[in-house]
Amino acid sequence: EPAGTARALHGLAIVYQSTGRPSPAIEHENQAIAIWQELGNVRGQSESFLTLASAQDSSGQADAARTSLERAVQLAHSEGFSPIEAAALSVTGVRHFRLGEYPEAAESYKQALAVAHESNLKLQVALVTSNLGALYNQWGEPREALRYFEEALPVRKALASQIGRASCRE
Repeated sequence: EPAGTARALHGLAIVYQSTGRPSPAIEHENQAIAIWQELGNVRGQSESFLTLASAQDSSGQADAARTSLERAVQLAHSEGFSPIEAAALSVTGVRHFRLGEYPEAAESYKQALAVAHESNLKLQVALVTSNLGALYNQWGEPREALRYFEEALPVRKALASQIGRASCRE
């Protein structure tokens, strides 16, 4: 079954990437993308492009990683897959931040934050808002940093409270 094969390839790519082996991750993710494209599965493609970008970035393929992230955002946006779109935009922000491209990082993070707010993705809102705080702190803008960290704190506390209540029920 092709979809199952693509899911397995994607899973392998995630494991290879998480264990520091980007080359087999890239190989497996490219195979998964080809299957997803044959099947017309846009969600699978967008998830796979996101993982592919991470592996490409780890292996020093910055331009390819940027292209894969752009493709992940484009596909996720076209089909309304907000969690994937927000994650891809956030990862794009992280890449720019690491490269010292602060204006581009801020733009990517703000786009991710807008998608996360629109879709009520609370964890993504908390993560991206904290990332914006860290970015502005590094950028030498302490007032903006404080604003974003102060915005992130109640969201993180609410999420921690929900997680605590859920674990107590088990």
